[in-house]
Amino acid sequence: MSNSKDAPRQNAALVAAAILLLLMFPANFLVDVPSDGWWKASGLGVLMLGLIFVSLPFAHLPRYGRPQKGEPFYATTRLVIEGIYQVVRHPQYLGYALLALGLALLDPHPLMITLAAGSGICFYLQAIHDDNHNQQQFGEEYSQYAAAVPRFNFLLGLLRWASRAS
Repeated sequence: MSNSKDAPRQNAALVAAAILLLLMFPANFLVDVPSDGWWKASGLGVLMLGLIFVSLPFAHLPRYGRPQKGEPFYATTRLVIEGIYQVVRHPQYLGYALLALGLALLDPHPLMITLAAGSGICFYLQAIHDDNHNQQQFGEEYSQYAAAVPRFNFLLGLLRWASRAS
């Protein structure tokens, strides 16, 4: 990472995103919007998809990224381009944004939609910050990876992955 004095500013988007996402849980109890089965089913589907994107890096980063012993799973020593990282560059941030969207779909109240949008935007801003950091750390190798794998668009990522695999 860069200068430690910059760390609070660098992680501000991540902290804001997490706070907004966490606020959605008590907000869900404060608002009660009747919604039909389609909204609930969509919300549950998006929540499940979000959980998949959140959980896969816990397996893929330590396996492929080779963090130093005693370091957290995300402190990789090499660029990880295997597993879920062949589809999207920031699966956990995408997953958390999808969790926020899923909660908003379960209870489509303006407060929930606002919190979900704010959280998703902040997770996206943090992904941009991490792209810049990874560019500095891994150089041209990351530039090529970023050109091939989308930041958040997993549908485009799946299409690109399928075309590379065939």
